[in-house]
Amino acid sequence: MSAEKPTEYIKPPGGQTISSFDHCPGFSGRQSLLAIDPICWFCKFAAFDLFSDKLPECGICKFPQEQEK
Repeated sequence: MSAEKPTEYIKPPGGQTISSFDHCPGFSGRQSLLAIDPICWFCKFAAFDLFSDKLPECGICKFPQEQEK
């Protein structure tokens, strides 16, 4: 089974489905000691379902609206 290659967007993909390792120039890191990589998983504009039973593989880019947590 092969993993999908992360996408490098040339502009923020607002409203589109994103994976946790994708990245774009609109990255804005969340306030966390763990937010070390400029990837969607750590971006303030990304919305991932963190309350699901398993770690979410994808989320939605909400650019330009920052997400709470």
